[in-house]
Amino acid sequence: MGHQVLSMLNRLQNRRFFYFELPLIVFATLLAFGLQVLLTSGCCVGPDLVAYERIANLQGAQSNFWLSADAFNENFWGMLYPTFLHYSMEISGGSLEFVQWIQRLMVAALVPAVWLLTAHLGPKVRITSAFVLALSPTSIWLGNSFGYEVLLAFLLTYGVVLAWIIKERQFESRPFLLVLFPLFSGILIGLAMLAQSKALIIVPVVLYLLWRQSRRSALWGIAGIFIPLIPWMVRNFYVLGTFSPLSNNAGYNLWVGNSPEAILGGSVASAPPLPAGATSQLGAALTFMIEQPEATIDLIFRKVMRLWQPIYAYPEIVEPGPGRFLLHIFAGVLAALILFGFLAFLGGRLFVSPPRVPDVTPLAIFVLLFCLSHLPFIAEPRFMSAVLPVTLSVAVPTVLYLGQHWERLLKPSVGRSNLSEKSLE
Repeated sequence: MGHQVLSMLNRLQNRRFFYFELPLIVFATLLAFGLQVLLTSGCCVGPDLVAYERIANLQGAQSNFWLSADAFNENFWGMLYPTFLHYSMEISGGSLEFVQWIQRLMVAALVPAVWLLTAHLGPKVRITSAFVLALSPTSIWLGNSFGYEVLLAFLLTYGVVLAWIIKERQFESRPFLLVLFPLFSGILIGLAMLAQSKALIIVPVVLYLLWRQSRRSALWGIAGIFIPLIPWMVRNFYVLGTFSPLSNNAGYNLWVGNSPEAILGGSVASAPPLPAGATSQLGAALTFMIEQPEATIDLIFRKVMRLWQPIYAYPEIVEPGPGRFLLHIFAGVLAALILFGFLAFLGGRLFVSPPRVPDVTPLAIFVLLFCLSHLPFIAEPRFMSAVLPVTLSVAVPTVLYLGQHWERLLKPSVGRSNLSEKSLE
């Protein structure tokens, strides 16, 4: 009898998924794509588009481009996004609009990724998380801006998704998936490192997620990371004399973010001149940080605030006035809630463990490490857009949890029984 009841409940849950939840996720995905098209601020915008487009065009114009030491400005720029730009434009006959459509599809594909990251927390959480991503002004900006952020967001998100869902799925009947998922997770993370070297900092989190499944999964993940890196390492050794797959802009970014002219710790049109006696930007930055620790600490606080600032959309169809004012208010409130949810999780996790907080600790560490990687260098709000899906997978469940259980949290004497993950459903 019990088995029959359980079987009936499973069938009802499946029906609910196929007739209710799945259509909502499909709608949220289409909504994310549609809003990017509807609320576009025009084509061909991005802070580094001129440099990326120049490198992309050189790839087609120079036969020896890949063997030139000047390619990517001697690896100052990450190689993946200009290469993606080159081949996308080559397919479309040089159309940046075509690239923009691809980027919008990438952002729309992040919606089901968020759903997968929060799947274990119940339908209410995963559906809400998916719609928050679809409605986020950052998502609208991400798909329409020409920069590495959209490519990095796609690679990082699905890299961690493949490592994350191994914990959630049973693969006994398909053991080959225990090889494919870690392998492709590693490949995506390796490609992310070629897009931006700072992706290196989240590698331990991904390997930890794979290690939770098995040591073999972690080894497959490591192998996957090196699959895209090794060809680039060999090329760099042959051309530049170094096996490093990382970009060489650390000294520049450190000096721009830590110099007497640094005010907010953000990007500038050109690096400040080196002080007398300095021989490198790296050395000048380290000297400044050592000799003026109070200014360095002050800049770190400003960089933190700058990283978490809202990203505003300026759609062509919304004229300056009440409509755009309300859109910016929405962006500000949403950014504040996301930051509140993330910080609330970090604060709560210091004192309690799941199930009294949502079970997303590795994802929170993922976001925290990515945020910290910018603090010694430069900080821009757009940098954190690359981890928006993972950030929402922490912040949204936490806000929903607090909203549902605020009375118990304010009155600890009421309902001290453990709160299961089902309470989020």
